[in-house]
Amino acid sequence: IASGDVAVPNLVGVEAIQAKTTLIQAGFLIKEFYDYDASQPLGVVIRQAPDAGTTQTIGKSVTITINRAP
Repeated sequence: IASGDVAVPNLVGVEAIQAKTTLIQAGFLIKEFYDYDASQPLGVVIRQAPDAGTTQTIGKSVTITINRAP
C-alpha cells in the first residue's frame, strides 16, 4: 500500500525489535518510550498508541512503550 490508511497492528507483548520491524513494514514512523512493568518480560511492548485495530494514515507515528528494568 503506497498511500492511505492501514490498521495499526497489535504490538503489546511483542519483542521490541519485531514490533519496530512490523511498524516500518506497514509504513509507520515509530516513537519509543520506556517504562517498567514487573508483570511483563523485559524488552516487550507494554503499551501502544493508537490502539491496535484503529486506522492510521501511512507515514504517521505509532508510539510504543517498551518494558525495561527500572
